[in-house]
Amino acid sequence: MAVWEWLRARLFSAQVMREIDDELQLHLDMQIADYERSGLPRQEARRLALRRFGDMKTVMGNCCAVYQLANPLERRNSIMESVLQDLRYAVRSLARQPSFSVLAIATLAVGIAANTIIFSAVSSTLLHPVPFAGGDRFISIANASPAGVMTMAPIPRAVHAWREYARSLDGIATYGTKRFLVHINGEPQRLVAGAASVELLPFLGIQPILGRRFFAADTIPGQDRVVLLTERLWKQRFGAAKDVLGTTISLDGESHTVIGVLPGQADAFFEPSSGNSGAQGSEYALWVPGANMRATVARLRPGVSIADAVRDLERVHARLGFDPDRPEGWPLRIRRPIDEVARDLRIGLWVLMGAVGFVLLVACVNVANMVLARGLARGHELAMRTALGAARGRVIRQLLVESVLLTGIATAIALGVAAATLGVVRSRLPVGFTELHAVRIDTTVLIVTAGIALVTGVVFGLVPTGQLRMLDLARLLTHGHRSGFAAPSKALFRGALVAVEVALATVLFAGAALMVNSLLRLQRNDPGFDPTNVVSFAVSLPSSRYPNTAGQRAFFEMLLERLRQAPQLRRAALGSIGGRGFMEGAVTVEGATDSFPNRGFIINFISDDYFSTLGIAIPAGREFVASEITVDETAVMVNENFARTYWPGEQAVGKRFRFGSAGSWHHVLGVVGTVELSGLRSGRNSLHIYQPYPTLTLGRQVVVVQARGDPRDVIPLVKDAVWTLDADLPIRDITVASKMLDDAIARPRFNAFLLIGFAITALALAAVGVYGVVSLTLQHRVHELGVRVALGAQSRDLFELMLSYGMRPAGVGVVLGLLGAIGLTRFLRTLLFEVEPTDPVTYVVVVVVLATTAFVACYAPARRASKLDPVEVLRYQ
Repeated sequence: MAVWEWLRARLFSAQVMREIDDELQLHLDMQIADYERSGLPRQEARRLALRRFGDMKTVMGNCCAVYQLANPLERRNSIMESVLQDLRYAVRSLARQPSFSVLAIATLAVGIAANTIIFSAVSSTLLHPVPFAGGDRFISIANASPAGVMTMAPIPRAVHAWREYARSLDGIATYGTKRFLVHINGEPQRLVAGAASVELLPFLGIQPILGRRFFAADTIPGQDRVVLLTERLWKQRFGAAKDVLGTTISLDGESHTVIGVLPGQADAFFEPSSGNSGAQGSEYALWVPGANMRATVARLRPGVSIADAVRDLERVHARLGFDPDRPEGWPLRIRRPIDEVARDLRIGLWVLMGAVGFVLLVACVNVANMVLARGLARGHELAMRTALGAARGRVIRQLLVESVLLTGIATAIALGVAAATLGVVRSRLPVGFTELHAVRIDTTVLIVTAGIALVTGVVFGLVPTGQLRMLDLARLLTHGHRSGFAAPSKALFRGALVAVEVALATVLFAGAALMVNSLLRLQRNDPGFDPTNVVSFAVSLPSSRYPNTAGQRAFFEMLLERLRQAPQLRRAALGSIGGRGFMEGAVTVEGATDSFPNRGFIINFISDDYFSTLGIAIPAGREFVASEITVDETAVMVNENFARTYWPGEQAVGKRFRFGSAGSWHHVLGVVGTVELSGLRSGRNSLHIYQPYPTLTLGRQVVVVQARGDPRDVIPLVKDAVWTLDADLPIRDITVASKMLDDAIARPRFNAFLLIGFAITALALAAVGVYGVVSLTLQHRVHELGVRVALGAQSRDLFELMLSYGMRPAGVGVVLGLLGAIGLTRFLRTLLFEVEPTDPVTYVVVVVVLATTAFVACYAPARRASKLDPVEVLRYQ
């Protein structure tokens, strides 16, 4: 072959192969045409032509040999056939050892399922909190107070200006919520509906599956009585009827016409997980039109940063000339959806993500140890295959196929378990985890899970390949599998794997122990009031029937009188538990020379007997009495934090203060203890002010009652007392105070239980690893131990010898794990309550638990070793 032909074949091999293929096809077509001209049908002509032409693979091989190129047909067939052979052999190999296969698959499935579940939560909540097109560029816009503790929604004028002149935005819309009075199962209830501006649905890229969306005319008063049903409500209440359009729904006693049905995707926008402080998910949710709602969402143009958007929006905002002392002139606060997710939830999810990563690592190490043990048993097989001419690469590929098959089965099981678990968990999430209602196994989760499975399978496949380099074929074939491997080095490697397992389990267990310690302290924490037999509920008075303060006050006074006369109740009062409202401002203290900065305050509007009903301590002064409620509206009560802040070292009772420099003076009637309902987000430094309830327009008021017996038994009585006065008033937020306290620590409890579950799983896997190493050591040292007994070793000596083989790597693992825990548990600081990440008592407990677990894992095989009969051992060997 000419040099230029050889170069052409090397540089343009694909083109040469196409030319060869075309040439062969041409000759075949010519032969078929000859047979067809002789009168044969097309199918018969092709069969005879192929028979005369010969084996295509051989012909192609001869042509390729001219150019010194590999035959692609032969190579493709060879690879596929060998892979199928490896797969069939892997199935038979795993089936021959069902105990190993089941245990390995179960171990991996646990680790992969845990990672899938937690990563699904991380993906839905933190990585993709807004499941809409361009969701990664969504922002919320608000005006923040100078002290940064209060926010207000931008006024419509500002929103219109940004829509017109802001160059950084790709769209902007407003939204909010509305509450309507409806009757469900014969009881008046408040229905929460999502309220959307006409721009919101196009902004989100959502099209109704039936009917139309809102138009500008739908926001005009008198023409705004239209609704969009959610897909869930459409199916549950209307049976997915196509003729639902045009039907009416009664809201607040007025008919609203159904104009469309929104797809299920729309529900995600008003879920807290989307970063919007909108409506909670509700079985009766629907959407109504809203022209100027209380929240603003926008989407940045591609490539625009948050800092660029802030500068652009502030530029437009400055042109409007707002007064900086008024809310519409406050500085802008721009936040991403991820910023709206509670900080403790974000940290908790990342901590749990790290925890399940550790569980998977422990599972991998455990299975790696099992694979090594299985490799020792297969040493004779591997040696025989190598001696018969199997290439090392071929053997490695066989081991890889086995491990990938094992991991693939485990992954399939893990995905099923994860999907089922998520379905159960979503329906039973505790209060405070509404962000996780939208968690699903989406495409991202599947890709990550597949990646984890692939990497895991390859790693397992490579672990036993190291044994091939240590095969001593001659000794293995003549003396058995005990001599085929470098035993000391393999024992050292297995011990190192056990140490890694124990170290990972130690880190997890230390974190879980700290979380449990914190949870116990939270449960013992004094909330500042006595929740025994206390029930809280809220009543909202519609302005159409109660237009003035006098009528509202009369209603609540009659309600209190009815409740206090009920024999099942001890006390009743107006006022919420932990505070009703929130405000920010500067306080001026009478006679003080120092100025105080703006602070945030929790305001509670209460009646007489409030502190007695809740059992709140009054260390100084006294509480309101009924005669003062309507006479002296300047009297207030403050908590101890307020008194210490503004009158340090002084008696606060009788002192006067006012908000700002020109407000009316308030005098302190008494000082009360601090009520704490914020769980980990400690409010011990919060400033509470209690004022008589007539100072507030009583559109909505919270009522607390103390029952004589089980608080749940008085709920029907409470409803009857309200509905006797007004049968159309909905009662909201009926809560037993003890459950309120329980809900306050729902997140830390949930995190602690998950972490302790993962830690126990890792600890169990580590214990199995320790047990496996000691058992394997015993299996391969039976002859040695028999000789030791024959030479005079006692049963106790053998017991201690075998015990040390497990306890030494476990001890090393505990030490390494403690060092790792000291470095890593600092990330738990914000999730702990009155517990330091280096709490010595917790670490002592961790060491004791792990040492006990390691001893129990080593005890059984060490006990078997101590009972060996040397005569039987030496005769067998």
